Amino acid sequence: MKILCVSLTLYPGNRLSDLNLIKELSKSKNKITYAIKSNTMYKNYKITKKNSYCGFPGFNKSDLHKIELNEKINKVMFYDWTTLKELISTNDVIILGAYRNVEWIVSYARIKNKIVFCHKNPPEMHLDTDIMPNFYLLKDKFQKKMRFFINEYHRKFHKLNKKDKFIITGSVQYRDFFLDKKYDYKNFCKKYRLDPKKKLVLFLPSGPQLHDTYYKQLYKSICHKIDLKYNLLIKGHPSDYLKRKNSKNYNKNNSSWDELVPKKKVCDPNDFYEALDHSFTAVTINSTAFVEVNLSNKPIIFVETYDTVMRMIARKETFFDKTYYKNQMGWNDYSFSKKVSKFVKKSGLFNKYNNWIKTNSQFNVGYKFFGKIIKIEDLSFSLKKIENLKIKEDMKKKFGLNEEPNKYISKIILSEIKKNYKINKSSLNFNIAIYVIYINFIKLLKSLKRKYI
Repeated sequence: MKILCVSLTLYPGNRLSDLNLIKELSKSKNKITYAIKSNTMYKNYKITKKNSYCGFPGFNKSDLHKIELNEKINKVMFYDWTTLKELISTNDVIILGAYRNVEWIVSYARIKNKIVFCHKNPPEMHLDTDIMPNFYLLKDKFQKKMRFFINEYHRKFHKLNKKDKFIITGSVQYRDFFLDKKYDYKNFCKKYRLDPKKKLVLFLPSGPQLHDTYYKQLYKSICHKIDLKYNLLIKGHPSDYLKRKNSKNYNKNNSSWDELVPKKKVCDPNDFYEALDHSFTAVTINSTAFVEVNLSNKPIIFVETYDTVMRMIARKETFFDKTYYKNQMGWNDYSFSKKVSKFVKKSGLFNKYNNWIKTNSQFNVGYKFFGKIIKIEDLSFSLKKIENLKIKEDMKKKFGLNEEPNKYISKIILSEIKKNYKINKSSLNFNIAIYVIYINFIKLLKSLKRKYI
């Protein structure tokens, strides 16, 4: 059987992490093709804005050269969507990593009678397609819960076959959490010119497009408070490293830290998992990387999250006192506190909140984390209190992960292909094609209704 694995999204620090999955799949008797999207598509899109290219960064030729070939693995770099369609047509099974615009690729492959798997690499919160692949492999159990909420209240997931289903597997990037790696803190401190006698705290800011004036001030305050007593290391959002989405709030050639805290140390994205291992906690405003922090058996501290999010919703400054926050260390819902929810309703912001939550569903589905949500004035005290905290729970099981993801995803793919499917020689599935056309027509009507009515 011919299997096509496609990497569509480049994230700094995890450029070719799909390779670990491909190596597992290559242990079978199947022929594997690994296709990566060229960064030329991104460069051309920035110049032309044509949909034949891509608005998200891709891979360089140097990445292609790093992929080791063997008799079972073929490697391809594609420079346009037409080439990807040709690759899909000549393979039997299509495995797609996370990509915001993946829905048309899923639709095309299913119409072509291919067996389609989508997996969450990179491990974003977003569910990228409403039209289901045969199997949607999720990064944790809370994402599955989020899927039910989205399907119930905001948008439908359309199954094209009664066998289509979601499976919790973890992300291939979570491999390090299942390895018994031994890191050296002294060498790490030497690399970043940190004091090995001080404990390490990570700061995880969100994407630079969200950094309004208030966010910038909070960003600097957090860094200052951490740096007073601990080693501070900033692990930026992927778009910050790529200098994407930054022109609204920063010079287009700068990352956020270049302008806000130019003297502070910044983590090489390749060192993120080692940095998590050395730290005793991570601090953020509203990053969704809390899953990775918790999987490393460390607590996460959110700072002024509700104030920040409410400004996004209401488009005006909102300041809550600490009674609105979740100040107790332990398992907490990522969603608003009851007091904030009451404020939303009393202030007449429910409709704005409801529209905002459609693209930020993790705030309303009980996505859980181990940590607390506090005001900035409580940060120093909170850090001191958890310096020696040891989490005794098995955090991987808490997120529904029981096995190293690459091995488990490979096992799922090979097992499901073998027991449930036979390759359909017909080049087109007309029933699926008609249903996809119908789904897209309904979406278009709803879009026009929102725009004009």
